[in-house]
Amino acid sequence: MLATDGFADAIGARSPLTLALGARWQHPPSLLGFLRDVDFRKATYNDDRTVVALWPENADTAVP
Repeated sequence: MLATDGFADAIGARSPLTLALGARWQHPPSLLGFLRDVDFRKATYNDDRTVVALWPENADTAVP
């Protein structure tokens, strides 16, 4: 994953967002699901967000 600070600063060791994404991103999410995950609302993290994430090619259980 490559992300700007608007997203990367919100994920940290054991943060609620990190734990939630760790569970949801075990397999590639749908595009809409990915966009929902990246577009969270939190007052202290209101900077721009750009996130590029790659999953291994063998993740054949992706949701279309």
